[in-house]
Amino acid sequence: MKVNDLFFELSHEGRYKVLQSISKKRKKHMHLEKELGLTGPEVSRHLKRLQEAKLIQKTVEGDYQITSFGKMICSVTAFFENSLNLADFINTHNFENIPLEILFQIICLSDVELGTKTMENIELWAELIKKSNRYIYAITDQLQTSVIPITQKKVQSGTSFDIKAIIDRKLLEKFTKSEYLIPKANELLKQIDFFNSVRLSEELDLSLIITDNGAIIFLRAGDSIDYSKCIFSKSEDFLKLTKKIFDLYWHKAIIIKPSNLPLKL
Repeated sequence: MKVNDLFFELSHEGRYKVLQSISKKRKKHMHLEKELGLTGPEVSRHLKRLQEAKLIQKTVEGDYQITSFGKMICSVTAFFENSLNLADFINTHNFENIPLEILFQIICLSDVELGTKTMENIELWAELIKKSNRYIYAITDQLQTSVIPITQKKVQSGTSFDIKAIIDRKLLEKFTKSEYLIPKANELLKQIDFFNSVRLSEELDLSLIITDNGAIIFLRAGDSIDYSKCIFSKSEDFLKLTKKIFDLYWHKAIIIKPSNLPLKL
């Protein structure tokens, strides 16, 4: 079988629905008829074609189940289906520095949502921080001063709270100038263990916030990170994948030394 033959088999809507149904759970012929509203001959024809394509097989009990090859193909079709919803976002933003295997898994997730309004995206960003209970991991070239007091309270709460951040040089330079220094800056930097918790990147191509309440990704479009569009989710699978992205950037980031700051800790 050639690739175009496989795509031809999957191009039939009824046959594709039969495959998707069987991929979720073993099914008998009559169950497929009732579930999908297809006639007996239609179901028989689709089952025969899917077996010939080695996507499903019939068990000794008379059920139809997905094959290992079929599972692989269904994972790819999930990627295609979700990619269609994100096509414009994918075409206009830079995904190059996200490893392909991680990107593939993210797009395969059915609960990943696309945010398309700047203010709502920024509010979501802030809300994730406000509702975090155990950790905040961030990659950013922006800082909302309104979340600083919230972060301070979380660190001072006495419970174990983990903060890690990767910032770009412009942000570091901006907030270490005297006119931008926040009140009791030295105290805050000590509280968050700044030199162990914050690292530097010369240039960022994405912005990322991960908390135990969800994660959000902003990507570069053209010369800057685009905060008008994002992808986000609260699922554990999305959190695991975004943590992998964070870890990759963390290990490549520059350790900040006290000599880089005008503050003495």
